[in-house]
Amino acid sequence: MSQSAAFLFLGDCVFGKLERRFAMATLVCGCNELSNPGFDGKTIAEVKTQYGQVLNIPADDCTVLLNDVETTNLNQPLRADDRVEFVKKSGTKGA
Repeated sequence: MSQSAAFLFLGDCVFGKLERRFAMATLVCGCNELSNPGFDGKTIAEVKTQYGQVLNIPADDCTVLLNDVETTNLNQPLRADDRVEFVKKSGTKGA
């Protein structure tokens, strides 16, 4: 095996590990967006409580989309590649 072939093989392995390592769940509310590897394993309810003020997430009465699918299960744990969007009902303003 040539040295360059070994390098390419190693590069592919390293890239695969880096890709999984840096995958992050993302929270979105309106124009506010936050990605963090620390969201992995936390529930939607936990991140909503912890980051609600930072992202201007309504305390009540908002629709939650998990990977573009509406959900009411706020006890769902997040995975590294999840996208959670908090959608305000139209015609309402934040406090």
